[in-house]
Amino acid sequence: MNCCNNILCANSVSVTATNVVLDFTSAVTLTDEDRFNFRLCQNIPSTGAALPVLVTVNGSTIPLLNKYGNPIIGSELKTRRIYRGYYGANTPHVLIYNTPINCCNC
Repeated sequence: MNCCNNILCANSVSVTATNVVLDFTSAVTLTDEDRFNFRLCQNIPSTGAALPVLVTVNGSTIPLLNKYGNPIIGSELKTRRIYRGYYGANTPHVLIYNTPINCCNC
């Protein structure tokens, strides 16, 4: 199986006073416990390095969390790396289990 199947591309990064928001090439619609695999396609601006990261799923921005449930901050994400995780619908969030992994040259 090719590890690059179903990888979303986070091609838009915006920084506000309180967080970093990742948007994807196409709209992301998920249900509870769906896989959420993505790669960051552009750099996070240095002003977002210490801010928590949000992702846009089902039309809303939700937190991106590590496997312990703690917020991922901008400096923890690397460009062109593949991140694997799952979407949780109760109190919407995305949990990523590996930070980072580069399994192929997508």
